[in-house]
Amino acid sequence: MTPERAGRPLALKDRLKWLLVLLPVVLCLVLTVPHQAAAAAGQELWQSAVGAAEREDWRRAAIDFERLHREHPTSPFAEEALWRAATLRKKIAATEPDPDWERIRDLFRRFTVEYPDSPQAEEAYLEMGIAHFKMRFLREALTYFRLFVERYPDSELVPRARHWQARTLIEVARVDEAIEIFKELTEEPELAFRLEVMTNLGLAYDQQGAYWEALATFQELQRVAPEEYHLQNPEFLLLLGQAYFRVGREQEGYQQVFSFINLAPDSPRRPEALFELGESRRRQGEHETARRLYNRILEEGSPGERAVLLARFRLAEYQDKARRRPDDTATRREVPGPETDAVFYQVIERFGHEAIANDARYALYRRHLERDDQTLAREMARSYVRHAEPGPDPLTGVNRAGDLLVFLVEALLAEEEYQRVYQLYLNEFPHVVAYEPGRLRYLIGQALEELALYPQAAVVYYRALAGEMSREELVDLYYRRVEVYFAMADYDTADRLLAHLRRIYDGEPEMPEVYYLSGRLRAAEFRYDEALEFYRQAFAQKPPERRRAAHAGNYLATLEALARFAEMNRVMARFQEEQWLEPEGLQRWFRRTGDGLRRQGLSEQAEAAYQNALAEGLPTAGPDYQAANLYLGRLLAERREAETAREHLQAAIAGPDQMYARMAQNYLNQLEINLATAEMQSLFAQ
Repeated sequence: MTPERAGRPLALKDRLKWLLVLLPVVLCLVLTVPHQAAAAAGQELWQSAVGAAEREDWRRAAIDFERLHREHPTSPFAEEALWRAATLRKKIAATEPDPDWERIRDLFRRFTVEYPDSPQAEEAYLEMGIAHFKMRFLREALTYFRLFVERYPDSELVPRARHWQARTLIEVARVDEAIEIFKELTEEPELAFRLEVMTNLGLAYDQQGAYWEALATFQELQRVAPEEYHLQNPEFLLLLGQAYFRVGREQEGYQQVFSFINLAPDSPRRPEALFELGESRRRQGEHETARRLYNRILEEGSPGERAVLLARFRLAEYQDKARRRPDDTATRREVPGPETDAVFYQVIERFGHEAIANDARYALYRRHLERDDQTLAREMARSYVRHAEPGPDPLTGVNRAGDLLVFLVEALLAEEEYQRVYQLYLNEFPHVVAYEPGRLRYLIGQALEELALYPQAAVVYYRALAGEMSREELVDLYYRRVEVYFAMADYDTADRLLAHLRRIYDGEPEMPEVYYLSGRLRAAEFRYDEALEFYRQAFAQKPPERRRAAHAGNYLATLEALARFAEMNRVMARFQEEQWLEPEGLQRWFRRTGDGLRRQGLSEQAEAAYQNALAEGLPTAGPDYQAANLYLGRLLAERREAETAREHLQAAIAGPDQMYARMAQNYLNQLEINLATAEMQSLFAQ
């Protein structure tokens, strides 16, 4: 019988003893019952999630696994549930049009934080980087992949991390670095991983423009892969075919892409493959076949799909070509309105950095020209050049960018926008270098010449000689080179060039101009006798009418420098008869001839020259007209032909030059004094 039952109260000491005995039992009951309840609840959610996964109800399974971890974090199933929730969310994302990669990243991040010692912690860290890649947070992704290699250097997942690092580098345009990583990873022992790396290496080479390297990589992949590889991965045949197309091996590429279409008729990449076949047929000139393939893409593809949009663009190109005449022109009436340009602009907006976008730019350039919209045509030409690779197309050999630069420079020269030509030359220098015809440099040199950038113009003109040009352009180029050397006072180089021109154009229609330039060189060197001989030869061979004024002016200037004014008078008569000079030029040179003859004391010849300067049909105003009247009036006054002298002197007084007017007034005053004196003398004589 206990003390309580005996009715006797327990002492304090005894009560404490009993409390210590009963406390562990109570605590055990308190802790065990909830834990068992939680375990039971976790077990129920676990079974629900596993069952959903077995039914392939991935979304339900992911929800239950997340709920298990969230509501029962102490459950023995919590770690595995979080892992499965994250991996299932990733699995679901692969089939969703707009996957929630941020949620997937957060699940893997939570796993690395809560279970850092888990065997899956390394993979979870890698998956965080992949999620950032999928979200296009590329800098963050690169950081995670780099830190993974540093944090887990001995992990079996290091090759995978580096593989993702290389893929990210491609996305940030660091293709060279990515290729080096891919090349290292091709040495990995696991064949499936190596094949995946080789696929991405080939794609990286393709993006870099190293098409032969891309083809070699895909061919090596085909060699080392199992025989059934293309059956399990038919898209490889599409990649191989595209690689063949890139290097111009059309038939081999056609076979590979055609095999892909047959092996994977339901592939979502079928429209892309059909487009590749259409492009191949188009490049080979089989335009009807190409049209049929483009139309099939429109029938089978989805609106907005890449291949559908590009096929619609190619068909629009064919329509433009069909409406143009055999001479490749069209009237403005035949050109479709601007509202039909949408398909071209869609290609540019969506695929702006791809080669086909430049085809769209060129098509729009042609349309704008046909509509006589020079502003939009120039804008599209500039855009084409900015996005084009320097040099001719490797398949067609056509250098459209260079041709468009010629168009732009011609337009700017016509507007005398020489500074803009110079800026265009600096900005697009690689295109200028890669353009083989000489016309582009020939035009740019003219702008440099106008800007007085003579050393640069000399270099550009010289390099233009390496390119093909018309005979007219080549001849003018030679003449311009001589003019540039004159402007630079580089007479030695000009002399060598002119000697060369006298040899190669001996007996040709260009010789009068060559002799003329040779005469100018000698005159610049103050070797006037030699200059005169060259001018005489040019004069004898009758230069083109458009050049006669320049020839006549320099010929006469040389005679003037040699003080051969009598010969000037004879030559001027021929120039007047054959109309080598404009009326202003005739008047000026007759006046200067008269000045020279007058200074030599040949008054009669000087008087005749001045009379010629004032002949009918020549200007009746201006400084030359004024001077001719002044000196003719003076000569006539000396010969005492007072009335005629007075008329000429009065005309000189009315002229614009104040000095000539004062001289004429003085001569007239003297004439009047002389007349008055003579009259007085006659009176006294009577």
